[in-house]
Amino acid sequence: MTSNGSFVSSGSSPTRPEQIPHDFLVQDQGTIFLLTPLTPLATFWLENHVGQGNGFQPYRPTCVIEHRFIFAVVEGISDDGLVVQIAGTNGA
Repeated sequence: MTSNGSFVSSGSSPTRPEQIPHDFLVQDQGTIFLLTPLTPLATFWLENHVGQGNGFQPYRPTCVIEHRFIFAVVEGISDDGLVVQIAGTNGA
């Protein structure tokens, strides 16, 4: 008897590793991005790095970010060890 792998013999797919929970969700809305904290640590990070005094933020705790700044913000989040999920563009 030859074995081709555990998923072949058992009839089910191999298990995937547990997904890393996301700290932030980034949504592309065309001319702006929405950065939503999903964990308490993400909310803490946002308050310390963007803050309420940083422009008009009508959707708090979700932060509105111009497209020219989003890369630097996401890079800073990642550099601090938090995980960002990027959602599709508006209408997609």
